[in-house]
Amino acid sequence: MKNIILIGCIVGSLIGFASVRGVPIDTIDSPAQAKESDEASVETLFAAANKVTTASMNPASMPAEKQMQLGSVEGITLYDSQKDAIAKLGEPLRVTEDPHIAGLETYHYDRMNIVFTDGIVNFVEIPPGIGSVLIDGIRIPASVEGMKQAFGEPDFEAEDGVGFTRGEAVLKLFIDETNGQLAAIHYFHIASV
Repeated sequence: MKNIILIGCIVGSLIGFASVRGVPIDTIDSPAQAKESDEASVETLFAAANKVTTASMNPASMPAEKQMQLGSVEGITLYDSQKDAIAKLGEPLRVTEDPHIAGLETYHYDRMNIVFTDGIVNFVEIPPGIGSVLIDGIRIPASVEGMKQAFGEPDFEAEDGVGFTRGEAVLKLFIDETNGQLAAIHYFHIASV
């Protein structure tokens, strides 16, 4: 897609350049030929075309469902170990073990809880009231509306909320049925459903 945009920008720029310079469009066969006619102007033209191309590839201008791939939430991926989490976030405030399920530990941080099964991320929980969530390096309002703006319409609806899937990753928004507000956000691998 980027190549198509780049080619379109260059062709459009050449056509625009030719029409401004009064050169018949069909007489310019290549950027090299155009450069021969007016080297300084063409360099300026290609620099401008590159700026347009760079701007058009800005992730914020891409459709939301294309830019948000759920590669990480608050810097944590679904393939991180406990050591990875500590390296990224520092020591947790506390660690709790599930009394009923062996190997299930929760690392509690200010902005989230990370549940590990046998040392690998099982899911990440974002509690209510956080304000925003860092997803794929982009800060998004932690609200149903904010997530819909970032991801588009939900990929599924459940009794307790809605969710978005991207490949193997799932982001589920738990919604309080009494007030319609966000109760929690969970980030997990689709295989764990």
